Amino acid sequence: MSTSRLSEKNEGKTASERPVDISDWNRDHVRRWLLEIQMDEGHADILYNQGLNGAGLLHLKEANRLMQNLPSNAKELIFQNIDLLKDKTEKLNDMVAQLCSLKPYPFNRYDASYRYTENCILDVTETGPKDLIHPCHEFKGFTDTPGEHRMEKYTFEVIRFAAACMNSRSNGTIHFGVADAPHGRILGVSIPKTDDFGVQQKHAIERHFKEKNVQIAEGAKDVHIAESEQNVQMAKRCIKPPRFVEVLKADMTFSGKYVIEVDIEPSSIVCQDFYFKTFDVVINEDAKNKKGGESFFIRDGNSSKLVEYDKYIKSNAQLFEERKNAEEKHRSVVKIHAHGSALSEMITGGTHSMNSPRFTSYIVVANKSHPVQHENLDFLLGMNLMAVLDFDPQSAENGLNKLLKEKRMFNEHLPVQYKDTGAVVDIASSLELTKITSWVFCNGGINGETPSDADKWEKEKSSSVRDVVSFLCRNILPRKKILVIFLLFSQVSEASDPLFQTFEMFQKELMGQNQILCISDNETSYTYWNDLIKQQHKCDISKRIYELSLAEINGTILSLWSDMRKLIRFQPSCGGSKVALFKKTEEFLHMLSILCVNQCDGGHHDKQLHEENFDKGGKASWWNFYYSEQPGSASVVKRDKLDYIVNTIIPNMLNQKRACVFFNIFHAQGWGGTTLAMHVLWTLKEKFRCAVLKDTTDDYTAAAKQVVQLLTYKTKEQPTRLPVLVMTDHFQDILNVLTLQQQIEEECLDQHIFSKSPQVIIVNCMRVDSCEPTEGTADAVYIPQYLSENELKLFGEKMEEFKKTNRNTETFYVSMIVNNFSSDYIQRVVKNILKDFNFQHKNAQLFAVLVLLHIYSKNALLSVSTCEEFLGLQTEAELLRVEDAFEKFSSLLKRCTVFSKVTFEGMQVIHSIIAQRCLEELSACHGVTKAQIANLLLTTALFYENTLEKLKFLQDVQDMLLKSSPKNEYSRLVQDIKKETPGMEEIVLLNAAKCLKS
Repeated sequence: MSTSRLSEKNEGKTASERPVDISDWNRDHVRRWLLEIQMDEGHADILYNQGLNGAGLLHLKEANRLMQNLPSNAKELIFQNIDLLKDKTEKLNDMVAQLCSLKPYPFNRYDASYRYTENCILDVTETGPKDLIHPCHEFKGFTDTPGEHRMEKYTFEVIRFAAACMNSRSNGTIHFGVADAPHGRILGVSIPKTDDFGVQQKHAIERHFKEKNVQIAEGAKDVHIAESEQNVQMAKRCIKPPRFVEVLKADMTFSGKYVIEVDIEPSSIVCQDFYFKTFDVVINEDAKNKKGGESFFIRDGNSSKLVEYDKYIKSNAQLFEERKNAEEKHRSVVKIHAHGSALSEMITGGTHSMNSPRFTSYIVVANKSHPVQHENLDFLLGMNLMAVLDFDPQSAENGLNKLLKEKRMFNEHLPVQYKDTGAVVDIASSLELTKITSWVFCNGGINGETPSDADKWEKEKSSSVRDVVSFLCRNILPRKKILVIFLLFSQVSEASDPLFQTFEMFQKELMGQNQILCISDNETSYTYWNDLIKQQHKCDISKRIYELSLAEINGTILSLWSDMRKLIRFQPSCGGSKVALFKKTEEFLHMLSILCVNQCDGGHHDKQLHEENFDKGGKASWWNFYYSEQPGSASVVKRDKLDYIVNTIIPNMLNQKRACVFFNIFHAQGWGGTTLAMHVLWTLKEKFRCAVLKDTTDDYTAAAKQVVQLLTYKTKEQPTRLPVLVMTDHFQDILNVLTLQQQIEEECLDQHIFSKSPQVIIVNCMRVDSCEPTEGTADAVYIPQYLSENELKLFGEKMEEFKKTNRNTETFYVSMIVNNFSSDYIQRVVKNILKDFNFQHKNAQLFAVLVLLHIYSKNALLSVSTCEEFLGLQTEAELLRVEDAFEKFSSLLKRCTVFSKVTFEGMQVIHSIIAQRCLEELSACHGVTKAQIANLLLTTALFYENTLEKLKFLQDVQDMLLKSSPKNEYSRLVQDIKKETPGMEEIVLLNAAKCLKS
């Protein structure tokens, strides 16, 4: 086989897929053209071997030099056809110039609101590797391929292109349904069943990237099989599933066709320094009955080329580093914007409230929307819309009109009705009296009116739409009270586009752009739109939003209504924007307690209950921080370390270069470490996505997945996102934190989340037996067991505020802190409260059990429901709080919420020092022994009957009875019982065995 013939087979392109510009032709393109004009194959091979390309063909003098060895009839044949070729090329170029251009679908995305328009031109060319990150492109018309060979053609082209991109380490996209002549012209293909493409692509990857039937030494066979399978898995991660982009007709109705696109992303972390041979790839139709053998493709210019494997590897050993450096460079380009804050300012006229905006009414002008956009358009339902000018002819069938009229009433009109004087009066009356929005179908779609393409629209409909614009701006409301919002759902790239013409009508009526806001959910559409305005008016858009996703636009506007802030929880997003956090998402992320920017807004929880529980040493709730921000309240005292963490530690953390980082807050029990950590999250809830990891599991992999899901919620395909601040409060070993950190980083890699700064910061709150005053480090804060002068002052102020309520201040937790947990002070308090203790009373028995649990089992408690049942409250006719039933003992108890397999409230002694002193007091003054309390705990069946909380309680009891180390004969409790009441330990152990066995 001749060299040129082999190259032709390797090229794998048809004649119709040559570049439009002849100067871009390589020698393969020239050779195929020579054969098409009936030149002898031997003469064509001579010119091929001499390297005649398109540029040489256009320069006759150069071509003459190369054609010295050709007979005169061959030269004459070329010269006769060159002029015809130039004429044909010029016509194609003119045709391309007249067609609108469109940006390609965003790389490696699937839910973007993109569509293509038939016969428009993709604004990219077929290329080889550029900077390895911006994708190279290849077009396949795919319209002439017979149905029975379509899948075979598709998989061949995908495998060949993918292997070439992977071996060149360049991102790439191959487009089916896009012509090469005119270059990039959108044709679209009819697809009866889209699922087949994904299935066959998967099978093709498994078939063509796995080496078969190779003689290998027995010892190396397993290694070879593993490497071959590894190649397949890497190829699957690099070759993305097919994407089907709808193709519209010129009049914006669906053509029934799609462009099929496959993205290739050979990231350095996936491919590393591997290269990819393909096997049994059929090179062309002549070879489809033969095995293709082993092949190695690379990108060479605008085509995929076969090269020698060993030679290429040797000369491109640095490709792995080049790709890695390109990714690093690409990641460093991060835009910082404030479009969320700007949107709040512009859409309200500066009031930042949709309850009282400066604008009386809004006019919305929109083109064709995409189904993926529909879930994020709820903000339109609450706006006072005077009119909607809709340019989607299928809007009533499956677009914006159909979506919104299910939830809101509209009066539907055609523009021509605004020319009818009687109809205009009716419309004006309807707008003034009923406030019902006028929905104007500006490009047909109702009452049998057919849609028009851009050229016909200007002749057939523009005059009527101009009447609509004039009427709305002049006859209804003062101009200064109207904001016109252009929603650019689809790309607008031509000045003849009806939407752009309407923009100019409004600009003329409103005498400028100050009352026009342009909103696009992607920068590409905005760039086209702004370029048109600059071309026509020599200026940029004055009011525009384009850096936000539609989810961020929707959430930001919804959050400006006070009622919405009570109904919907919002998470912060980039640029001061917000996204709605739906209940089903929160339920799915069940391992996280998520803190929202509007936490507690509009709520009316029992303030006294929350504050009393916290004041007695109970764990802070978000309500305590919320109350602290209200005038005249000091529910949570600001600790000195808060500013240090917020202003120093976390900014320093953000300078690190790994995906997940953490810092520790070390504290002794009762000195406010957990409250401080929560205060950090509360302070930063608008700058980070904040959550507390519940104490529910040791499954760090599942926890990491949920943390990363919170990170990517509604921002999965955004280039930047807000980091997550996740608090942990139950780890007993720093190794647990390191394990979680590792799992989060692995999950980020699996989700292709790469960044030069941390995406997750873990705030790890860890209890220690004692915490000496130590200066903080870059990743640790130590809470000393004393108060600073400033903290003493603030706690003193809170003490005075507490006294005004005339409540008992002895057990007020602040009293204990201010008294530095003085043993004399605590002894006096405990003695006073327990002076009438009677172990025969139910509430006294239950209190003693809680005391024992607190001392011998860390974090143990009894559920509120169990306490109520034990105290007989569930049978009382009059509802009674469990705290009331404990009577005086309640001042030494607190409520707390347990996040276990189920979430429930429990009762617990307010502090371990208090519990220890109570146990001593019960023994010394009331004759109640540890053995008595333990036997009561182990023999009361009621404690073990509540199945929802049983698992945790059983674990608490088991922890209490376990040996502290193999050296000890008994657990700490049993040892103490043996010392206090020798012999009773045997009875306790017998009861324990019965209890745990059952």
